[in-house]
Amino acid sequence: MTLLTVDGRALFAWRNGIDDCIPPQLGVNCAVFRNEGDFLSSMLIKEAEELAWRKWPNERLYTYVNGQKIRSHHPGYCFIKAGWDYQRDECGKPVLTKGGLYILEKFCEIAAKRCCQDVMELSCK
Repeated sequence: MTLLTVDGRALFAWRNGIDDCIPPQLGVNCAVFRNEGDFLSSMLIKEAEELAWRKWPNERLYTYVNGQKIRSHHPGYCFIKAGWDYQRDECGKPVLTKGGLYILEKFCEIAAKRCCQDVMELSCK
């Protein structure tokens, strides 16, 4: 699913399929996100989540962030502001891919209960 703002200054793309990352990831992947417009990135992310959960109810959403290629000292900060968190190990430390990317994730049943209930109600009618 590819999303583009009306002015063409923000792009978001979801993909649901096999991910060959190490460690392996399950869910719907935010493959592309870029915001060059005036909208808050966290708000665009929240809107994209709603659409993703309508298409793929109850699926885990995740993305990768290369901490070395961003200006912020907080990799994935716009996702964190949208309610995402780092995937963490049993000690609470952020999990990194074999290539050193941060993995951020968000779960439907916790973070967007209303969205998923709406989708389930629609599918039961």
